[in-house]
Amino acid sequence: MGEVQAYFRLPSRAVADISAFRTVFAAEHDRIRGRFEGRIRQGQAERQIRTDLDPTAAALMIGSQLLGLSIQVLIDPAMDLSPIRATYLATLRQAFSPNGGR
Repeated sequence: MGEVQAYFRLPSRAVADISAFRTVFAAEHDRIRGRFEGRIRQGQAERQIRTDLDPTAAALMIGSQLLGLSIQVLIDPAMDLSPIRATYLATLRQAFSPNGGR
């Protein structure tokens, strides 16, 4: 099993089994959320991202979507990510941009 597969299989088991790994994965996900949140706050300070957007909620939303997509790729490794990436980025631009992504 590859590292990426292990990373996504272990947290599923940790949640299902209420294992000790849950706190390890929670800490890592919190670290990643913090990085996304920092980038969102930076974008807000630079007026590239709507200032009325909740940076914590937006960061959690992005991380959750990427986690879900990563699991989907494990389920279907042949999946073409190109249209998903394009749609995801267009959606974020529209939702986060001060001018609606125009």
